[in-house]
Amino acid sequence: MKIRTFFMLLLLGTGFFASAQVAPIAQLTVQGGGKAIFIHDFTGIPIVQTNETYTAINPIDHTQLWAVDRNKTTAALESVGSEGTDDYVDFFNTPFAFFNGSILNVLTGQVLVDGEKEEIKSFSTFYIIPAAELVLVELYAKGKIRLYGLDPFTSEMKWGVDLREMSGLGQVVASAETSGAAPYVIPPLLTANGDLLYHNDKYLASVDLKSGQLKWNNKLDPGYIFQNDDATKLLVAEKRGGLGGMMTLPTDGGAPNKFSKTLYLLDADTGESLWSKGDSKMDGNIEFIMPYDDGYIVVHDAGFNIFDYTPGKSAEGRWKKDYAEKDVRDIVVEDEGLMVYFKNRRVLIDPATGEDIWKKAEKLDKEPSAYLMAWRSRRTQVGDHYFYTQGGNIYVNTGKGTSSYPYDAYDYDADSKLLVITNYDETNGASIKVGPWTHSARAINMETGANKRTTYGIRKEVESVDKVANGYFFYNDRGFALLNFDGNDWSEVTWKYYPDPSRGERFLKGAVMSVALAGAQVRNGLGGSSAVISNDDAAIGRYEARQSALDSGNDVANEMVKRRRVGRVENDFGYFFAGNDDNQLVLFKVDKNTGEEVKQYPFDDNQPVYEIDSAYGQLYYLVDDQLKIFAL
Repeated sequence: MKIRTFFMLLLLGTGFFASAQVAPIAQLTVQGGGKAIFIHDFTGIPIVQTNETYTAINPIDHTQLWAVDRNKTTAALESVGSEGTDDYVDFFNTPFAFFNGSILNVLTGQVLVDGEKEEIKSFSTFYIIPAAELVLVELYAKGKIRLYGLDPFTSEMKWGVDLREMSGLGQVVASAETSGAAPYVIPPLLTANGDLLYHNDKYLASVDLKSGQLKWNNKLDPGYIFQNDDATKLLVAEKRGGLGGMMTLPTDGGAPNKFSKTLYLLDADTGESLWSKGDSKMDGNIEFIMPYDDGYIVVHDAGFNIFDYTPGKSAEGRWKKDYAEKDVRDIVVEDEGLMVYFKNRRVLIDPATGEDIWKKAEKLDKEPSAYLMAWRSRRTQVGDHYFYTQGGNIYVNTGKGTSSYPYDAYDYDADSKLLVITNYDETNGASIKVGPWTHSARAINMETGANKRTTYGIRKEVESVDKVANGYFFYNDRGFALLNFDGNDWSEVTWKYYPDPSRGERFLKGAVMSVALAGAQVRNGLGGSSAVISNDDAAIGRYEARQSALDSGNDVANEMVKRRRVGRVENDFGYFFAGNDDNQLVLFKVDKNTGEEVKQYPFDDNQPVYEIDSAYGQLYYLVDDQLKIFAL
């Protein structure tokens, strides 16, 4: 339920003080009616989308770098409100982007993949492979799926390979299936030999990254692909077919993927089965798989067991009989054993024998959420302690077992060893949300295990949390809360809500999008459409170092990359669109350290198209065919 603006102002009992308004430093005319502004992640170049063109602007001298015509069909569909017509995709941590079926170097406008020549229809996904110094891009072409290998340092296409044939209708269906929740996206993996393992529809392919050639292409229908630690073996859970699989298509709330009883164990180099029978059948349909003690746990709908990556006739569990209990919801590894969660109870079992350690299960006050085979982040190690995220939970181990917490955002400071987690506190929520929503903030000292929780109010879900000089700045597109943590306890400094004049919603794209290479790395799990694929942290470091020193031979381009890199860590302000005391539409600039408003930027409409670029210290505001640029 949305709150009326006048009611919220009355509720807050505070007004906006007269912070200074500023005038634009430059204004440009672009061809066609303005639609959107994209700040290219790696270069920081603003790209203006209109009904007719994409225009790249030099953020230093505010001149046009290059322009390309937009696809007229796409623009026409957008004009009548059709969805799914976005023809721009940013390849994060690279100088590339996808426009109208083509791939361009945003710094120079150079075309790497010519969409018209290659008959490209739409974008599918991309991945970064640091060890091979390649960016992989999968695109839907006419009647087929193509995979391209692009060099981000020399800005050239190394190779392109046809993965499989697929009709236009099949491409539409495939696009819909992979745009849902994370469990339906299977990212590539790297073998010990450096080859790429690629989910290729109902096939699993091995790609030579030097030539792009397919080494092998096994007919499987994988729903989940898992590697052992040395990347020499593959465990493949087969997707459930027929009605059982169709009944689990993605929903808005996200649903666990469904698998058959069948597992495959393959040699990663050759693709050959390591079980003489070719596959192995569990006692029930597989629910989820998790790594454990150099092996893996397989939970099915009739129980679970622990297995090793051992060749033979078929899979042999460490226990003679499975732990025969249905409806397992989750398993958490603890020092005392395996904590197994069911619908309304939990029990601790001995991993050596599969027998209960507790004679009686413990009753649960709240039903645990089902374990989703979602992307699992790399562990952040702090001495002997660690934390990682999976699905909507963050898992923390400080030497007293592993605890899980739901989270909307978190911040970890390596200097203080402090992990700060925040989430909307549903236990204190109301069906009709009037005034600030109750959120929790939890500070965990990863070194000592000290844990302190508090609550605070802010409208809507928190989209990000930033560590600032005076504490932590929790915020979304409509407001913020500034809290201090002195090492022992929390205290609230200030908070503010900015009513939206358009009654609409404008989400912070930057706040919810992680583009850090290590943060995007996928290992033994499922990930989003853009991810770094690596078995080697050193390879990620080398890739980042080369990107930081990227030399395009263009002085202006080099200066852009240099400024962008420096600016990423200098974001001390938040920005909120609302009306001021004089009923003027403005964008407020708020100091994150104090919560004070320091500037106001005048806007002309109540649904503005704008983007903030703190790296260059500029605000881009698009009205019709006019691009206004303000200094922040």
